[in-house]
Amino acid sequence: MFYLKYFFIFCFIGFLFESLGAIFMGSNFNSSVLLGPWTTVYGLGGFIMLFLYCFLKRYKLKKWQEVIIFFIISALLLSFLEYICGLFIYEKLHVIYWDYQNMHFQIGEFNCLEATLFWGVMSTIIMYLLYPFMEKIIHKIPNFIIYIILILYIIDCIYFFI
Repeated sequence: MFYLKYFFIFCFIGFLFESLGAIFMGSNFNSSVLLGPWTTVYGLGGFIMLFLYCFLKRYKLKKWQEVIIFFIISALLLSFLEYICGLFIYEKLHVIYWDYQNMHFQIGEFNCLEATLFWGVMSTIIMYLLYPFMEKIIHKIPNFIIYIILILYIIDCIYFFI
């Protein structure tokens, strides 16, 4: 249940992040292929960050070493996730949801160095500054709320794939 709570929190945070970005950019863009207030790629990314964070904690590294390793690996893993999800969405919907071809250091349609660095910085900030606060809040979310969200999410996914 612990990981499911984080998955949905990151899905929702991603939805808010993308929605606010669209508002500030003056567009009505929706980054989620699903109908609900969740963006799955952010949930998956949050799960990857949490797994990597917990994995690195086991090695009892010096804090600066842990943070640098976390930054590098999370930047690469999240960029790979972004590529896979961008490719999946393109193959399924024939739509490019994000396109980095206008960026200076683009790597194909779905990746660029600027975004890779952004994901590394954001994931490091989230896990090393915000995670301790999130951990206190996450335990207060009742399990039945997560079950309801899970059911709605599954229905949304079924609707998408049909």
